[in-house]
Amino acid sequence: MSSPDKHVTLSDIRQICQALDIRPTKKLGQNFVHDHGTLQRIVATAQLPPASHVLEVGPGLGSLTLALLKGGHRVTACEIDPVLANALPNTVAARLPEAMERLHVICADAARLTPETCMWMPAVDKGVSAARRRLFPPVILRAQFDSEQMEQFLGAGDAPTTTASLTDARPAAPAWAQAENSTEIQTVTPVTSGNARVASQKPDAFFLPAQPTTPASLVDTHLPEYLVANLPYNVAVPVLLHLLSALPSLRRVVVMVQREVGERLCASPGSKTYGIPSAKIAWWGQARMAGLVSRQVFWPVPHVDSVLVSLDVSQRAGLRAATFEVIDHSFAMRRKTLRANLKRWLPDSDIDAIAADAGVSLQARAESLDINDFHLLARVIARKHCDTAVAKAPGKVNLALRCGAKDARGYHPLVSVFQSVNLWETVRVTPADSWSLDMTMTDDKGQALELPQELQDMPIDTNLAVRGVKALLAYCGLPHTCAHISIDKRVPIAGGMAGGSADAAAALVAANAAFGLAVTEIELHRIARQLGADVPNALTGGNALGLGYGDHMFRLECAHTCWWVFATAHTGLSTPAVFSAYDAHTRGADAVCTSDTDRHIAADEGSGLILGNLVDCHDTDHEPFMLDSSCLPGCVALPHPALRLHNDLHETACRLRPELREVCAIATRAGALDAIVSGSGPTVACLCASESGAHDVAKTLAKTTYIAHTYVTYGPVQGAHLVETAQPPAQNTETD
Repeated sequence: MSSPDKHVTLSDIRQICQALDIRPTKKLGQNFVHDHGTLQRIVATAQLPPASHVLEVGPGLGSLTLALLKGGHRVTACEIDPVLANALPNTVAARLPEAMERLHVICADAARLTPETCMWMPAVDKGVSAARRRLFPPVILRAQFDSEQMEQFLGAGDAPTTTASLTDARPAAPAWAQAENSTEIQTVTPVTSGNARVASQKPDAFFLPAQPTTPASLVDTHLPEYLVANLPYNVAVPVLLHLLSALPSLRRVVVMVQREVGERLCASPGSKTYGIPSAKIAWWGQARMAGLVSRQVFWPVPHVDSVLVSLDVSQRAGLRAATFEVIDHSFAMRRKTLRANLKRWLPDSDIDAIAADAGVSLQARAESLDINDFHLLARVIARKHCDTAVAKAPGKVNLALRCGAKDARGYHPLVSVFQSVNLWETVRVTPADSWSLDMTMTDDKGQALELPQELQDMPIDTNLAVRGVKALLAYCGLPHTCAHISIDKRVPIAGGMAGGSADAAAALVAANAAFGLAVTEIELHRIARQLGADVPNALTGGNALGLGYGDHMFRLECAHTCWWVFATAHTGLSTPAVFSAYDAHTRGADAVCTSDTDRHIAADEGSGLILGNLVDCHDTDHEPFMLDSSCLPGCVALPHPALRLHNDLHETACRLRPELREVCAIATRAGALDAIVSGSGPTVACLCASESGAHDVAKTLAKTTYIAHTYVTYGPVQGAHLVETAQPPAQNTETD
């Protein structure tokens, strides 16, 4: 029996493989390192600061994992083989049990990892039992709640210990999986559709906090900062490029790869080995060779030697996807000139002007250009191929909204469950010589409505759509480029339904297409978070859990259509005024709202909301939290449309506008399942059991003097996306 703290030797590797019935496969690049000196050398080359968060890809049997854990680091290990992923915690528990809480295992294809998958808060209060830590959902674990709040959510005593299943085909979890020191394993099914599954236990109850706290940085703080790995030879380049693209937190990379691959990654322009991998990796900095590794340190022994490649990561301005497209086309025929390659892709009439503007010779070959040349070509091509683009984005309703006390930055941390609804803002972006903006309001029949005076008088630079396009262009290194933006508004204005945020989301998508920027979805979300809390949700669409300031989105699954009536008021309600009144009512940072309708979101109090898991509010036997497929880090299923809604701002809005309470009462008497102020108000959201029931509620509310308009619509719907025409088909029914 191996002693604790012992590294994995060649003999250990053979014994583990025999016990697990593992036959190393070339397809998965399974060559396991057994030489302790080599492992120490890899860790030393990485120059990791104390207590670093390291991503390891392809941990195999855990040799490098143990070396990293022995250094006091946190390790997120991504393993595609379910059997090996299942065995890794067992190996660590046997040899380094004190490091178990610093290990996070993901069973996934590394080429499909996203920031959400890797985000991890491993440090939890020691007062919470290991069994509860194992059951604690990763979404909340990442939200940086303090120990007191965690106890509030989890309750006293021990949760029942249950075991996750990595895949249906995987053998039953071994005994160590039920031990107090076992870790949670997230499973991402490696399928070509990109759908993901996070295997989790069914806990007794997990609740949204009554008062959320502000994450230091929900995404960036808890992502790995270092990539240290023995990459599978056959997928080393695509995996490395994907991880650098997907994880903006990475600061340094040290990977072991096949010698020929390493030479290509580190090649400089003009050399025989310089090519597509060399040019693309240079986007993040100059890769360098950090030493040779003999094939004899592996089992089975491969037919090639290996090298260590080191890269200090630096971030470059946008247009990465466009630049990589230029690289691909420029190297299409390696022995041909740049002109010969580009004319297979671009109009022949444009090529000379593009090359002249970029200062690049068309007689040169691609291997003579460096990353700056390719980037400049991408910027020039983007400017040359501009066209009008139209996108639309939906309004939203908060199925649940929890507001924390204002933090030092003056913002309220939020935990919210959003649903995007079938009310659309349409934005047209046209490249222009100067900035201009026009706005219209139309009803569901396309008839023009009068635009409120405050929108007519709004300075162009304060419009969120304009700010979004400017931020996108600046991100792509085009700060002096201008556009004309046209907005057709159909989401109720100043109604708590994020119509302005939908404008910004649609503008980002339209501008990305109009200017040919090819900015990725991840990059668009980073820009969206800078614009406002609801903009990322308008990009995401569907159902989503929002954390942080409500701007870090996790998609949620819902198999049901929810029918809504939205009743708008004659005058708006200022969002800052609502939050100010909310702060005054809760008496500052240490107070918690105690009004009768401020129900703690807990299953035993009948709210029906368990970490975004919305269930039939009449059902006392609640189905607990369960992550499911569709989006990393998982989706919370919303199994029934009859939901109990919650909004911390509801009481505050009703105090400012007492008639809103009466509108909610009228709606429920008319047959609505529930009615609540939407967001900061004054729009009232009425959830109905069916389309016909929604029309009945709308007709009743239309007779109320407090109501200006009622809209019957449904959700969820997709997020911001391109459309072919500026006028989308009428899809909403309005009753005056």
